[in-house]
Amino acid sequence: MYKKFKGTLKKNDIASIKKTKKMENIKKKIIFSKNLFKNMLKSKYFINIRRKYKKINKKFKLKVYPREEIYNNIINNFDNINEMFFRFIGLKMNHLIDIVFSNSLTIKKVKISTVTRQTRSGRQFRKKVCIVIGDFRGHVGLGIKSSLNYYEALNSAIKRAKLNFTRIKRGFWEDTSGRPHTLASRCSGKFGSVIINIIPAPRGKGIKAARYQYDVISVSGVHDCYTKSFGSTKSSFNTIQATYKALLLSYSFNSPDIWRITTNKNFSDLI
Repeated sequence: MYKKFKGTLKKNDIASIKKTKKMENIKKKIIFSKNLFKNMLKSKYFINIRRKYKKINKKFKLKVYPREEIYNNIINNFDNINEMFFRFIGLKMNHLIDIVFSNSLTIKKVKISTVTRQTRSGRQFRKKVCIVIGDFRGHVGLGIKSSLNYYEALNSAIKRAKLNFTRIKRGFWEDTSGRPHTLASRCSGKFGSVIINIIPAPRGKGIKAARYQYDVISVSGVHDCYTKSFGSTKSSFNTIQATYKALLLSYSFNSPDIWRITTNKNFSDLI
């Protein structure tokens, strides 16, 4: 409207009209988002998700408690955490991981680089940080974050790594004596155009991998393995994420050790 009467209106009037239009659009968006959220909760998809979470709560006895009670329950029942990692139900609180894995956790800076973005005012430089967390006993977490301040990026990357903290499946090469030293089976992960295969190796061979792959695998607790890489491995952040995905998929092949012991039952009894 103000374009037609551009000659008569002043700059202050035009600015006030723009502000009012912005406020009206914001109000419309808020009303639309509230109605959309209510309709989504009533949909069949969200009802099924609620049912799944109810089943999980019954199985693991997860209820809404204050923070202190949650910490005490998790510290006393460490087996439940391994079951949660096995079911891909992560701990979505940084404080829990700090308490449970406080002494054994190690934080490793894998890569730090500067990233640019072109804007109207010029180039905007940021720091991108990649961090891996592990306890050398089959638990790994990866976090990547970029921000204008280096310390903000570092702290937020550590938080993301703790939230992505999961368990991997380790195994043996022929001899089952001692602690597990390799992966239980061959695994492969893909991110972007990069594909990385991790192959189990005999005891004493070491980790045969590049620098970034070595940093991720060594923290997880795997001491002996071979690696193969395909694609543009120059993009180092993609290679790091591909190795992390390969370690996560170690539970994709379930060996007989994980199978449940079940008695012979009729099919009618299961129904």
